[in-house]
Amino acid sequence: MISYYTSPHYNADPFNPYCIGSHKSLFNDVMHQFDRQFYYNQSQKMLEKMSKPSSVKQVETADGYQIQIAKRFGDFNGYEVKVIRDLSGDFLLKIEGNNDQFERKYELDPEMVEIREIDWKWFRNENVLVLNIPKRKYRQEERKKVKSVKKSNCKKFSPKRKVVNDKRLHHKLDKLEAALKEEQRQRNSEKQEEYLKQQENDQRSLTSDEALFEHEENIQLPSLSAESSPALESDTSSETESIESEPIKAKKKNRLPSIEEVEDEEFILLRKNMI
Repeated sequence: MISYYTSPHYNADPFNPYCIGSHKSLFNDVMHQFDRQFYYNQSQKMLEKMSKPSSVKQVETADGYQIQIAKRFGDFNGYEVKVIRDLSGDFLLKIEGNNDQFERKYELDPEMVEIREIDWKWFRNENVLVLNIPKRKYRQEERKKVKSVKKSNCKKFSPKRKVVNDKRLHHKLDKLEAALKEEQRQRNSEKQEEYLKQQENDQRSLTSDEALFEHEENIQLPSLSAESSPALESDTSSETESIESEPIKAKKKNRLPSIEEVEDEEFILLRKNMI
Protein backbone atom coordinates (compact mmCIF):
# COMPACT_ATOMS: atom_id res chain seq x y z
CA MET A 1 0.00 0.00 0.00
CA ILE A 2 1.01 3.60 -0.59
CA SER A 3 1.97 5.39 2.58
CA TYR A 4 0.58 8.91 2.54
CA TYR A 5 2.30 11.74 4.35
CA THR A 6 0.45 14.02 6.73
CA SER A 7 2.06 16.99 5.08
CA PRO A 8 3.85 17.35 1.76
CA HIS A 9 7.58 17.59 1.81
CA TYR A 10 9.13 20.71 0.31
CA ASN A 11 12.71 21.69 -0.12
CA ALA A 12 13.21 24.87 1.83
CA ASP A 13 15.01 27.34 -0.36
CA PRO A 14 16.03 30.63 1.25
CA PHE A 15 16.37 32.23 -2.12
CA ASN A 16 12.85 31.16 -3.10
CA PRO A 17 10.66 31.99 -0.12
CA TYR A 18 7.47 31.83 -2.16
CA CYS A 19 8.31 28.31 -3.30
CA ILE A 20 8.06 29.09 -6.93
CA GLY A 21 8.28 25.77 -8.84
CA SER A 22 7.86 23.62 -5.69
CA HIS A 23 4.89 21.78 -7.23
CA LYS A 24 7.31 20.02 -9.58
CA SER A 25 9.24 18.46 -6.72
CA LEU A 26 5.98 17.34 -5.08
CA PHE A 27 4.88 15.64 -8.27
CA ASN A 28 8.22 13.93 -8.59
CA ASP A 29 8.03 12.62 -5.02
CA VAL A 30 4.56 11.18 -5.58
CA MET A 31 5.59 9.48 -8.83
CA HIS A 32 8.68 8.11 -7.21
CA GLN A 33 6.54 6.69 -4.40
CA PHE A 34 4.22 5.06 -6.95
CA ASP A 35 7.15 3.49 -8.73
CA ARG A 36 8.59 2.09 -5.55
CA GLN A 37 5.25 0.64 -4.54
CA PHE A 38 4.72 -0.88 -7.98
CA TYR A 39 8.13 -2.57 -8.05
CA TYR A 40 7.65 -3.76 -4.51
CA ASN A 41 4.33 -5.35 -5.40
CA GLN A 42 5.80 -6.97 -8.49
CA SER A 43 8.73 -8.36 -6.53
CA GLN A 44 6.38 -9.72 -3.88
CA LYS A 45 4.24 -11.38 -6.52
CA MET A 46 7.29 -12.88 -8.20
CA LEU A 47 8.68 -14.03 -4.88
CA GLU A 48 5.33 -15.52 -3.93
CA LYS A 49 5.12 -17.25 -7.29
CA MET A 50 8.65 -18.60 -7.00
CA SER A 51 8.17 -19.69 -3.42
CA LYS A 52 5.08 -21.74 -4.23
CA PRO A 53 5.57 -25.52 -4.30
CA SER A 54 6.90 -26.73 -7.61
CA SER A 55 5.42 -30.22 -7.28
CA VAL A 56 2.99 -32.13 -5.08
CA LYS A 57 3.03 -35.93 -5.18
CA GLN A 58 0.87 -38.60 -3.58
CA VAL A 59 2.68 -41.89 -2.96
CA GLU A 60 1.32 -45.15 -1.55
CA THR A 61 3.73 -47.28 0.46
CA ALA A 62 3.42 -50.65 2.16
CA ASP A 63 2.60 -49.09 5.53
CA GLY A 64 0.69 -45.98 4.50
CA TYR A 65 0.44 -42.95 2.24
CA GLN A 66 2.74 -39.99 1.66
CA ILE A 67 2.16 -36.44 0.45
CA GLN A 68 5.40 -34.90 -0.85
CA ILE A 69 5.51 -31.11 -1.33
CA ALA A 70 8.67 -29.75 -3.00
CA LYS A 71 9.86 -26.15 -3.40
CA ARG A 72 12.62 -24.59 -5.45
CA PHE A 73 12.73 -21.35 -3.50
CA GLY A 74 11.54 -20.31 -0.10
CA ASP A 75 10.80 -22.41 2.93
CA PHE A 76 7.87 -24.03 4.72
CA ASN A 77 7.66 -21.57 7.57
CA GLY A 78 4.07 -20.64 8.24
CA TYR A 79 2.65 -23.95 6.94
CA GLU A 80 -0.21 -25.52 8.87
CA VAL A 81 -1.44 -29.13 8.72
CA LYS A 82 -4.94 -29.76 10.09
CA VAL A 83 -7.51 -32.57 10.14
CA ILE A 84 -10.97 -31.05 9.94
CA ARG A 85 -14.50 -32.37 9.60
CA ASP A 86 -16.93 -30.74 7.21
CA LEU A 87 -20.70 -30.38 7.51
CA SER A 88 -21.32 -33.72 5.76
CA GLY A 89 -19.22 -35.54 8.37
CA ASP A 90 -16.25 -36.33 6.11
CA PHE A 91 -12.70 -35.99 7.43
CA LEU A 92 -10.35 -33.74 5.47
CA LEU A 93 -6.61 -33.20 5.66
CA LYS A 94 -5.95 -29.50 5.09
CA ILE A 95 -2.47 -28.18 4.20
CA GLU A 96 -2.21 -24.41 4.16
CA GLY A 97 0.71 -22.04 3.60
CA ASN A 98 0.26 -18.56 5.03
CA ASN A 99 3.17 -16.98 3.17
CA ASP A 100 2.71 -18.41 -0.33
CA GLN A 101 -1.09 -18.82 -0.28
CA PHE A 102 -0.78 -22.58 -0.82
CA GLU A 103 -3.82 -24.68 0.11
CA ARG A 104 -4.70 -28.33 -0.50
CA LYS A 105 -7.39 -30.62 0.92
CA TYR A 106 -7.43 -34.43 0.95
CA GLU A 107 -10.32 -36.64 1.99
CA LEU A 108 -9.51 -39.24 4.66
CA ASP A 109 -11.22 -42.54 5.43
CA PRO A 110 -10.98 -43.17 9.20
CA GLU A 111 -11.52 -46.89 8.64
CA MET A 112 -8.50 -47.13 6.35
CA VAL A 113 -5.96 -44.71 7.92
CA GLU A 114 -4.89 -43.67 11.38
CA ILE A 115 -6.03 -40.04 11.58
CA ARG A 116 -4.41 -39.34 14.95
CA GLU A 117 -0.99 -40.62 13.90
CA ILE A 118 -0.35 -38.31 10.93
CA ASP A 119 3.11 -36.74 11.12
CA TRP A 120 5.30 -34.62 8.86
CA LYS A 121 8.99 -33.96 8.27
CA TRP A 122 10.84 -31.19 6.47
CA PHE A 123 13.92 -32.30 4.52
CA ARG A 124 15.85 -29.04 4.34
CA ASN A 125 18.55 -30.16 1.94
CA GLU A 126 16.02 -31.22 -0.68
CA ASN A 127 13.51 -28.58 0.49
CA VAL A 128 10.71 -31.17 0.58
CA LEU A 129 7.90 -31.43 3.11
CA VAL A 130 6.71 -35.04 3.58
CA LEU A 131 3.46 -35.97 5.34
CA ASN A 132 3.07 -39.59 6.47
CA ILE A 133 -0.43 -41.05 6.82
CA PRO A 134 -0.24 -44.61 8.27
CA LYS A 135 -2.69 -47.33 7.29
CA ARG A 136 -4.79 -49.32 9.70
CA LYS A 137 -3.33 -52.81 9.93
CA TYR A 138 -6.45 -54.97 9.97
CA ARG A 139 -8.03 -52.89 7.22
CA GLN A 140 -4.84 -53.16 5.23
CA GLU A 141 -5.02 -56.96 5.26
CA GLU A 142 -8.69 -56.91 4.29
CA ARG A 143 -7.95 -54.49 1.48
CA LYS A 144 -5.23 -56.76 0.15
CA LYS A 145 -7.70 -59.62 0.07
CA VAL A 146 -10.29 -57.46 -1.69
CA LYS A 147 -7.68 -56.31 -4.21
CA SER A 148 -6.66 -59.88 -4.92
CA VAL A 149 -10.31 -60.86 -5.41
CA LYS A 150 -10.90 -57.88 -7.69
CA LYS A 151 -7.81 -58.70 -9.73
CA SER A 152 -8.88 -62.32 -10.06
CA ASN A 153 -12.36 -61.23 -11.12
CA CYS A 154 -10.91 -58.79 -13.63
CA LYS A 155 -8.72 -61.54 -15.01
CA LYS A 156 -11.68 -63.88 -15.25
CA PHE A 157 -14.03 -61.44 -16.99
CA SER A 158 -11.50 -59.57 -19.10
CA PRO A 159 -11.94 -60.48 -22.80
CA LYS A 160 -8.24 -60.03 -23.50
CA ARG A 161 -7.37 -62.24 -20.56
CA LYS A 162 -9.85 -64.82 -21.85
CA VAL A 163 -8.20 -64.85 -25.26
CA VAL A 164 -4.77 -65.24 -23.68
CA ASN A 165 -6.02 -68.05 -21.44
CA ASP A 166 -7.58 -69.81 -24.42
CA LYS A 167 -4.32 -69.58 -26.34
CA ARG A 168 -2.39 -70.97 -23.38
CA LEU A 169 -4.91 -73.78 -22.97
CA HIS A 170 -4.69 -74.70 -26.66
CA HIS A 171 -0.91 -74.63 -26.46
CA LYS A 172 -0.93 -76.94 -23.43
CA LEU A 173 -3.39 -79.29 -25.14
CA ASP A 174 -1.22 -79.40 -28.27
CA LYS A 175 1.82 -80.23 -26.17
CA LEU A 176 -0.07 -82.95 -24.31
CA GLU A 177 -1.40 -84.42 -27.54
CA ALA A 178 2.06 -84.44 -29.09
CA ALA A 179 3.48 -86.16 -26.00
CA LEU A 180 0.73 -88.82 -26.12
CA LYS A 181 1.35 -89.42 -29.82
CA GLU A 182 5.08 -89.79 -29.23
CA GLU A 183 4.46 -92.24 -26.38
CA GLN A 184 2.05 -94.26 -28.52
CA ARG A 185 4.55 -94.32 -31.37
CA GLN A 186 7.29 -95.61 -29.06
CA ARG A 187 4.97 -98.32 -27.74
CA ASN A 188 4.05 -99.38 -31.28
CA SER A 189 7.70 -99.50 -32.30
CA GLU A 190 8.54 -101.63 -29.25
CA LYS A 191 5.67 -104.00 -30.01
CA GLN A 192 6.80 -104.21 -33.64
CA GLU A 193 10.35 -105.05 -32.56
CA GLU A 194 9.09 -107.74 -30.18
CA TYR A 195 6.88 -109.20 -32.91
CA LEU A 196 9.79 -109.31 -35.37
CA LYS A 197 12.03 -110.99 -32.79
CA GLN A 198 9.33 -113.57 -32.07
CA GLN A 199 8.95 -114.29 -35.77
CA GLU A 200 12.71 -114.73 -36.15
CA ASN A 201 12.81 -117.15 -33.20
CA ASP A 202 9.85 -119.12 -34.58
CA GLN A 203 11.49 -119.25 -38.00
CA ARG A 204 14.74 -120.53 -36.52
CA SER A 205 12.99 -123.22 -34.47
CA LEU A 206 10.97 -124.26 -37.53
CA THR A 207 14.08 -124.58 -39.71
CA SER A 208 15.87 -126.63 -37.02
CA ASP A 209 12.87 -129.01 -36.71
CA GLU A 210 12.72 -129.45 -40.48
CA ALA A 211 16.44 -130.24 -40.63
CA LEU A 212 16.11 -132.83 -37.84
CA PHE A 213 13.12 -134.43 -39.56
CA GLU A 214 15.02 -134.68 -42.84
CA HIS A 215 17.97 -136.28 -41.03
CA GLU A 216 15.71 -138.95 -39.47
CA GLU A 217 14.18 -139.74 -42.82
CA ASN A 218 17.62 -140.32 -44.34
CA ILE A 219 18.44 -143.09 -41.78
CA GLN A 220 17.67 -146.63 -43.40
CA LEU A 221 16.78 -149.70 -41.33
CA PRO A 222 18.68 -152.99 -42.26
CA SER A 223 16.57 -155.37 -44.39
CA LEU A 224 15.87 -158.87 -43.10
CA SER A 225 17.09 -161.62 -45.53
CA ALA A 226 15.72 -165.17 -45.89
CA GLU A 227 19.02 -166.71 -44.78
CA SER A 228 19.09 -165.07 -41.43
CA SER A 229 15.50 -165.94 -40.66
CA PRO A 230 16.22 -169.52 -39.36
CA ALA A 231 18.90 -168.21 -37.03
CA LEU A 232 16.57 -165.57 -35.79
CA GLU A 233 13.87 -168.16 -35.41
CA SER A 234 16.22 -170.44 -33.44
CA ASP A 235 17.32 -167.55 -31.28
CA THR A 236 13.78 -166.57 -30.59
CA SER A 237 12.79 -170.17 -29.89
CA SER A 238 15.73 -170.68 -27.49
CA GLU A 239 14.85 -167.45 -25.77
CA THR A 240 11.25 -168.57 -25.39
CA GLU A 241 12.39 -171.96 -24.09
CA SER A 242 14.71 -170.37 -21.53
CA ILE A 243 11.93 -168.05 -20.49
CA GLU A 244 9.56 -171.00 -20.14
CA SER A 245 12.14 -173.17 -18.24
CA GLU A 246 13.04 -170.47 -15.76
CA PRO A 247 9.68 -170.46 -14.04
CA ILE A 248 9.73 -174.27 -13.84
CA LYS A 249 13.14 -174.21 -12.14
CA ALA A 250 11.92 -171.59 -9.86
CA LYS A 251 8.96 -173.74 -9.08
CA LYS A 252 11.27 -176.71 -8.35
CA LYS A 253 13.47 -174.63 -6.10
CA ASN A 254 10.56 -173.25 -4.28
CA ARG A 255 8.99 -176.78 -3.70
CA LEU A 256 9.24 -178.14 -0.09
CA PRO A 257 11.00 -181.57 0.46
CA SER A 258 8.80 -184.51 1.34
CA ILE A 259 9.02 -186.61 4.57
CA GLU A 260 10.63 -189.53 2.74
CA GLU A 261 13.37 -187.34 1.33
CA VAL A 262 14.10 -185.96 4.78
CA GLU A 263 14.32 -189.44 6.28
CA ASP A 264 16.64 -190.63 3.52
CA GLU A 265 18.96 -187.68 4.14
CA GLU A 266 19.04 -188.39 7.89
CA PHE A 267 19.78 -192.08 7.26
CA ILE A 268 22.63 -191.16 4.99
CA LEU A 269 24.12 -188.83 7.59
CA LEU A 270 23.91 -191.50 10.35
CA ARG A 271 25.60 -194.04 8.16
CA LYS A 272 28.45 -191.66 7.43
CA ASN A 273 28.98 -191.11 11.13
CA MET A 274 29.08 -194.81 11.85
CA ILE A 275 31.67 -195.50 9.21
